[in-house]
Amino acid sequence: MINLQVPMWLTFNEAFVVSWLGYGIGVFAPGINSPGEGAYRVAHNIIRSHVKAYHTYDDQFRSMYNG
Repeated sequence: MINLQVPMWLTFNEAFVVSWLGYGIGVFAPGINSPGEGAYRVAHNIIRSHVKAYHTYDDQFRSMYNG
């Protein structure tokens, strides 16, 4: 049996930190202070990007890599 693996898989590390510290209270880059809407929008889009990556893999590559 051949063991094939996905060549590269990238995700956001610590999505909470990116959302809250970068766009909520602004202490990390990009320094946006928007604790309500800003942090929510960023977190929402990070989740959407993970869903899109999963579905792309599942639809196009899962059978190629045998799961």
